[in-house]
Amino acid sequence: MAGLQSTGNRTRSPIGLALIGMVAGLVLTTSCKKIELNSSWATAPMLIDGQTPDWKGVTSHFLEESEASVAFANDSSRLNILLRTRDPRLASVIRRSGLTFWVNAQGNQERDFVIRYRGGPTREEMSSMTGRMQHREFDREPEFMTPDTGGASLTCFVRDRIVEMEIPLDGSTGPAAAYSLDEGFFTYEFSLPLHESAMRSYGLAAVPGQTIRIGAAWGGEGRGLNPDLPGPAGLKRSPPTGGGFGGRGGRGGGRRGDSQQKRPQPMTSQDIQMRLKLAESRGT
Repeated sequence: MAGLQSTGNRTRSPIGLALIGMVAGLVLTTSCKKIELNSSWATAPMLIDGQTPDWKGVTSHFLEESEASVAFANDSSRLNILLRTRDPRLASVIRRSGLTFWVNAQGNQERDFVIRYRGGPTREEMSSMTGRMQHREFDREPEFMTPDTGGASLTCFVRDRIVEMEIPLDGSTGPAAAYSLDEGFFTYEFSLPLHESAMRSYGLAAVPGQTIRIGAAWGGEGRGLNPDLPGPAGLKRSPPTGGGFGGRGGRGGGRRGDSQQKRPQPMTSQDIQMRLKLAESRGT
């Protein structure tokens, strides 16, 4: 069966710059974007496995500056989210600092329901996407390039109800998340309950046909999911002082002579806001 029909099949960043950008791991902050979207009706329960056969016929929206596409499908009980990219830099950011989704069922900008997923490609998957396994950049592996995908995690926070805590990825407590390298895309799939559960309130408190506000963010580090608690950087992160992409090494960053090398454009931190109308039934 065919996968998601995505408009995000383009890649414009040269492989060399993507590799160097991955290792550097720096992000700049972009201004918030607001997008109006409609969810599609899910005719059958979706398997949250990072694969796209369930998404056949669902419209995706290409986030051009992010080099990623996003799609939404819901039924009467769950909202499913699919994010896909071919950009290794974005995959490395999600692996290290996470991909965050937040929801406000009333349509305002309060982050009432927040999840963050950390995980992603293995070293072999990243190498297959870049085609540079023997490249000298791999002589010193970045932290995220481990032999396996172990360590994936899902964290959830619900304002005034659930403190921030790590939950199983399999959906046994409500939200579910999965990653896969699917059809040449780094693919991230999520499922969120629309209704609040009896024991724990891991639901969005939304119903089909309702318009909600949903945000997606990545690239920020140093703060938990609770927006009411103070934190050093929040979901956005500014480039460090002192210049350079070299990490350790003081003011210039990196080894002596690095300043003579061409420096790539760092990955941009994203904080994207979308107004999403949940589908009421097939075709609405």
